[in-house]
Amino acid sequence: MINGNPSLALAHYTNYQNVPAQSSAASAAQAGTTRAANAAAAQARGDSILLSDAARAGLSEKAGATIAEDAQASMKKLLADTGKSSPLKDGKLDVDLSRFDRRELFAVATNSGLQFPTDQQKAAKLELQRRFDVTMAGGLAVVGVTGNVKELYDLALDYLNSAGPEERASGPFQKQLAAVKEALGQLEANPERVPSGIENDPVDNYLMRAAKGEAIIERSFADVTSDARRALDKQYKAADAEGKRLIFSGDPARGKAVDLSGFGNRALSAISLNRDGSFSSREVLAAKEELQTRVGKTVQDAFRSSGPTNDPTAFSKNLIAQYQTMSAEEREAAGFSPEYYVTLKQNFESSQAMSQLFAGLGGPSASGSSLNLMSYL
Repeated sequence: MINGNPSLALAHYTNYQNVPAQSSAASAAQAGTTRAANAAAAQARGDSILLSDAARAGLSEKAGATIAEDAQASMKKLLADTGKSSPLKDGKLDVDLSRFDRRELFAVATNSGLQFPTDQQKAAKLELQRRFDVTMAGGLAVVGVTGNVKELYDLALDYLNSAGPEERASGPFQKQLAAVKEALGQLEANPERVPSGIENDPVDNYLMRAAKGEAIIERSFADVTSDARRALDKQYKAADAEGKRLIFSGDPARGKAVDLSGFGNRALSAISLNRDGSFSSREVLAAKEELQTRVGKTVQDAFRSSGPTNDPTAFSKNLIAQYQTMSAEEREAAGFSPEYYVTLKQNFESSQAMSQLFAGLGGPSASGSSLNLMSYL
């Protein structure tokens, strides 16, 4: 049994306290799978900017002052585009900050250059916390079926290590990094006991907030819908100003093609579901196609990331993480029902049993089961 931290024993979030902890060797084999799954799922959800490798390299080379200037310009544009004076409403996020790079968010959150008002600083902090929470949610879903809490701390370590230079130099970052490393050290010494008694442990903090319903606080879906309508209307006006009409398919020469690349996945879900009838049939169809493309890419990425491992349960775990990091509206729009999630867990258990059977017979590890799962799904 996994024992120790009472915040980890909440069956509402995971049942892994009832699953035997896995060996260190098994932990190492699975860690990369979970990390890849959450990275792909977060990207599909719109929690990171979809940049090319060259663009990311250029951003990483920018000086801190330039990052802050870019963040300021981006914030001004975002507020102008959404017709809002503040990124907050009743103390909560009221805009989509998914297009901001993590370095930009950190610059806003820490008031780099003393150029960001208090409400923008708080909004950036909320978005940074939300991104970490999304990452942890996917990892926790996987831990719920594997019983391997080390995967969650490996995931947290990867998240911290992906920070920019300014964030890495900060005191809070250094404390969290030390806490995660201490937790991993405890797990190395005793894999069957959940780390405890560690100050500044971001994983334990997430679990306690999740237990209270304070993690991944989503914006009102009505507000997301309203913003999506406003963003589309802005594109109609821009096309009209050029003497063109906004088109959703066909030859771009006939008009100005709609651009959905800046819409987050919840915004696309709002258009796809069209619960209040705010969107036309062509807008709904375009949003569904864009969302289907993004989700399909995530599934493909989950499959590819499971290939290099020797873990036959890898693909199932990747999809479990993907499902958990999606909002309820995104799941509905993508056609991911609760029954789909049950199927994923059943496939994980079947793959795990097959792997153990082969291992017990001294044979190969059934590495082809991921491909069979892809065909089945």
